Amino acid sequence: MRRRKNYPGDPRTPGTKDYSLILGNLIGYRNQLMKETDEQKLGALYLKVAEKLKELGFEKNALAVKKKAGRRKAGKFQDITSKKTESVISIATKKWADGKARNDEAKEAKKKEQDALKKRGQASA
Repeated sequence: MRRRKNYPGDPRTPGTKDYSLILGNLIGYRNQLMKETDEQKLGALYLKVAEKLKELGFEKNALAVKKKAGRRKAGKFQDITSKKTESVISIATKKWADGKARNDEAKEAKKKEQDALKKRGQASA
């Protein structure tokens, strides 16, 4: 049986399409957080944002966001305030920008490496 390439929560490599997709998911969840008012949906979105941050390599921030979701009582999230939501939105925005910069740097490095290989191949031919 074939093993999956990446499991949810596994760190991804910058410069790959997978990393770019997760950046898009993170900003989408941030936009949902800005619109949502239901406490239970906010808690679920906090956990999704935390998972995406972990996949992008921001473990410390993922843990901070997960703590903001708090404990569940009888399967429901408790004490999710607008201050916590604003904090999670700002973390997601900052880390999205950091992740985008990291991804762009990796893409540029990969592109330069491929160009160098092409030049070497043409020079030897």
